[in-house]
Amino acid sequence: MLEKLLVSFVIIAYNEAVNISRTVAAITELEDLREHEIIVIDDGSSDGTAKIVTDIAKHDPCVQLIELAENRGRGYARSRGIAAARGTLIAMVDADIILPSNWLDRKSTR
Repeated sequence: MLEKLLVSFVIIAYNEAVNISRTVAAITELEDLREHEIIVIDDGSSDGTAKIVTDIAKHDPCVQLIELAENRGRGYARSRGIAAARGTLIAMVDADIILPSNWLDRKSTR
């Protein structure tokens, strides 16, 4: 059933330049990952997080960046990400989390 659904991964990032590449890579390397999108909400970072995501998106059309001009907080960033998501399923992922490769399978069997 999961293979027929678009899964939207929404990542809220504030000054996560150190972590964001690994977090996005962990999502793209998930086992059984089918149709998906990765939406990174840069919540006014000053450390280059947005540039890193922009560079990733140049090579992966599934990745998109929503860049907020100033830090508006997790709630606002989360709502912007959810509003932009097109998926039937939406997964909220913190920018410093590395999902295990079998995360999708573990979630779909519960």
